[in-house]
Amino acid sequence: MLTLSIFFFSAFVLGKYGYDPRCRGWYHEGKEAKGGVNKSGLYATPPYIFATTQLFAQSASSPIYHPKTGEHIGATLIDFVSEPILASLEEENFPLSGRGFPVLITIESDNLGADTVIGPGLEEGIPTPITLLVLPNDRVCDGANCDEGFHAIVGEMKAGKRDSAKFTRLADDGSEETLYISYAPVVLNSLSPVDSNDFGRGVNKADYLLYSLAVAQYEEAMLSDFVETEEEIDTQSYIALAVLCATIIISTVSVLYISRAITISITEPMLHLLDLIVTINGLNDGEDHAEPVFGQRYGSKEVLKVTFTMENSTR
Repeated sequence: MLTLSIFFFSAFVLGKYGYDPRCRGWYHEGKEAKGGVNKSGLYATPPYIFATTQLFAQSASSPIYHPKTGEHIGATLIDFVSEPILASLEEENFPLSGRGFPVLITIESDNLGADTVIGPGLEEGIPTPITLLVLPNDRVCDGANCDEGFHAIVGEMKAGKRDSAKFTRLADDGSEETLYISYAPVVLNSLSPVDSNDFGRGVNKADYLLYSLAVAQYEEAMLSDFVETEEEIDTQSYIALAVLCATIIISTVSVLYISRAITISITEPMLHLLDLIVTINGLNDGEDHAEPVFGQRYGSKEVLKVTFTMENSTR
């Protein structure tokens, strides 16, 4: 649905009964928007229920000034349904569902302070400031704390800035939780005449700041993937450590067994040879020493050769 209306101040006379657009919020805010962020004076309302159609929609208004005198003479109004915008960020279409929430606010607040187009827990037909939706359990800001945390972030968003930040708020159970938020302006490119009296002078490109879009995500949800990965890495590390320890133990036992076998193979023949030498040295002259039999438990070719040498030297 798209409805275009043009209202001129001269068409309405004070004191008359009936519909007077000058009493509407969009008319007043649109007129005042000339000095706001949008120097062009474009103003978009938060969604509200239309009295005649019961539609939940928005209005955008812009003031009309006399090209020669600069006098405010009326306003233009466009009514539009923002359902496609809302549907694109519904829970089933939002990739961070359950882990965060989207935020879409208007640059200007209405006369009740409402500025939320999309926000957590927004009830249809109830215009609400975004700070009350995002910080439902925090006390209302007053004084210095209005320039801190999420309140400061909202100020940056309405100034058309693009950035990322983090803030804390009270959870439903009274504990403190941290959220990360990234925001960027939604800008409408348009053309405006250089001189309203002479369209032949051309146009200027104008950027109208309509909304600020943000995505907030819970720190706990952001870290959950890393926690799961950390747990998996820890599990794999424990397995690898256990395998390494088992390998070291098996290797150590194997080295000890091989070392023992080598040591025995070296020391036992030497001890046997020593025993043979002692025995030979104890023989009387002419007494013959029994020749060791090759293949016995002790002895080797080298031992036998040394034995033969020792026997021949004592004969």
